Amino acid sequence: MLSVCGVSSAFLLTGTDKIISGFGNGDCLFLDFQRQIFAVADATERYPFSSRKLLESLRHEILNSSVKESIGKIWSKQQYNHRSTLSCIWIEEECSGIKVSIFHGGDSVIIIGDKNNIAFQSRTNMFFAGRSKVMPDILNVNLTNKNQRIILATDGFNDFMRNGFSVCQIFNHSIHEIAEIIYSKKEYIKNYDDIGFIIIDPFCFTSYPSDSIIMGGTTANQEKEYLNLSCKSKDYGELLKISGISVYT
Repeated sequence: MLSVCGVSSAFLLTGTDKIISGFGNGDCLFLDFQRQIFAVADATERYPFSSRKLLESLRHEILNSSVKESIGKIWSKQQYNHRSTLSCIWIEEECSGIKVSIFHGGDSVIIIGDKNNIAFQSRTNMFFAGRSKVMPDILNVNLTNKNQRIILATDGFNDFMRNGFSVCQIFNHSIHEIAEIIYSKKEYIKNYDDIGFIIIDPFCFTSYPSDSIIMGGTTANQEKEYLNLSCKSKDYGELLKISGISVYT
């Protein structure tokens, strides 16, 4: 769980069937507050680390290339066995408002809206890194309504939406509380897939962390190691190393 007051909140949740069967969590999140780049990726059960590998490559490439060029490089290099979805946005300030560039491949979702209206929602497609040679087009959306928020979420988020939760209701809450509120609703849902979730206020980047963060893409062994160590150790530095959370300054 991650919360940046007024700017963003995010969480990862391992699906019910993955907990029972002992798989890892193939969902992974990337948050780069300084460059205002955010992404989610969702890999297969067999290679859950593939999503993390993809987002780590993205983080590395954007240090020296544009986001568009970086996505092109990592897309072409991803192996078929390590195929993964990839949904990414990057935010730029313009005189007329905010421009959001959207890259969306797979069955995750990107939503832009407020408590009254959904202005944009991506559709599922069959573009997967490692499986599709062709990349989806990049879309640009201009925002002028300062109440609008952006959600990036993997397909497990749909399990929550099918159980009576509406996106507009989510937008009613303070942004730094939203991830925790959604996470707490898991008790009321019998079955759900892995969920990776990020919500961002694109108009509140006057103050933000300089770090970038990658969360998730963990194997079953990593998760078991973390659970075992968390019961024995309070060394948070050591726990962080195996938690699937990496912070880059």
